[in-house]
Amino acid sequence: MTAGPPAGDGGAAPDRGTGPGTVEVVWGTAEGETPLSAFDRALSAGGIHDYNLVRLSSVVPPDATVIERGTAEREWPVGQAVAAVVADAVGSVSGETVVAGLGWATSPEGGVFMEHTADSRDECETLLRRGVRDAMAHRDRTWDGEVHTRLVEHVVDRTGAAVVAAVYAPVSLSWDG
Repeated sequence: MTAGPPAGDGGAAPDRGTGPGTVEVVWGTAEGETPLSAFDRALSAGGIHDYNLVRLSSVVPPDATVIERGTAEREWPVGQAVAAVVADAVGSVSGETVVAGLGWATSPEGGVFMEHTADSRDECETLLRRGVRDAMAHRDRTWDGEVHTRLVEHVVDRTGAAVVAAVYAPVSLSWDG
C-alpha cells in the first residue's frame, strides 16, 4: 500500500475556514478499557477517530499554514485515509503521567514537525525544542524564527492516552500491487 497525492475533495464537507495548504494541530486525552481504546478515545477528543491516519515523517509543505485547533474542523467520510503527523503516549499505571507533544517551525520553503513523548511536560518540551532547532540548523531556509509547541498530558486512572496530531488532508491509496 502506498500513499499517493491528495485525493480531490474525498467527498469532503464544505471547507469551514481551512483551505488547501492548512495543517490543523489537534489534541486529546482519554481513559479507556484497553491501551488501544484509550488511544481511540483520545483521537475522538481531537475529532479524528473516524479516519485511517496515514503517518507522515514530519515535513511541513512549502507555504503551508499550521493552525492549532484543538478539535478538527474539517470533515471527511468515515474511513477516509488522512495524512497526519502523530505523537501519542499511553499508560496503564494508575497515577502515572503520560505526555505527548508536537513542535514545529515553518518557512516559505517548507518546515518541520517533531513529535515526542515523555513522562513529564518539561522533558517533552525540551526534547521538542531541541529537535526542531536541530532540524532547522541543517536546512537552509528562511525560518519564521519561532519554535511552536503543543503538549498534552494525562494522569492515568486505569488506562489513559494523550495524543497530539498535525492533520494534513485526505490521501489516495493504491491497492494495486
